[in-house]
Amino acid sequence: MERILAELLEAARRAGVAVREVSLAGPELQARSGLCRLRGALTLFLDPGAPADERLRLLLEALRGLDLDDLYLSPAARSMLEGKGN
Repeated sequence: MERILAELLEAARRAGVAVREVSLAGPELQARSGLCRLRGALTLFLDPGAPADERLRLLLEALRGLDLDDLYLSPAARSMLEGKGN
């Protein structure tokens, strides 16, 4: 799972998404992981403390809305992105 997660994170970056892995837990912080537009640029916030399966789910959700046809992805990653492997 970690290999697929790393591959999809790299694919997001190659697709022009700024990926920020920051802790989103704290007494005064009420934020969630996810894709947003920040100063006009697509930005994906991921909490590195979240379980790997949750990070993968959020990453797949964000990537499914992007055109990744021109990017190489391993068959396993492509299958997960197409909803066949999760």
